[in-house]
Amino acid sequence: GAVVLAVSPLVWSSFAGDWGHFVSGSVLGANVLLGLVLLHLYLGWAYVRRRLVQAQIPYEESGWYDGAMYAKSEEELAQHRLIVRYQIDPVLQRLRRSLWGVVGLSGLVALLWPLG
Repeated sequence: GAVVLAVSPLVWSSFAGDWGHFVSGSVLGANVLLGLVLLHLYLGWAYVRRRLVQAQIPYEESGWYDGAMYAKSEEELAQHRLIVRYQIDPVLQRLRRSLWGVVGLSGLVALLWPLG
């Protein structure tokens, strides 16, 4: 709702008086912004997931020249994998579904654009 209102003035300047294209353009513009936010969230959580499931983590103390590898203990690795399975994977699944929903709605609106 709020994203559509933020995008609408820009779309109105292009499609003033053409209500079909105005609504379609507003929905598409809002979906682009929402899609970018969802993609940013997804990539962030995917990075956290990747770090948690790795047995060894590269890290730097003060700069690129003193990097080292941290090896997780078996107990720590098992705990991290449980966190991934029960807390992070459901978030990633919801974000993935939301992204596909935004893509699907955008595709539908794009298909209906000529009818606008």
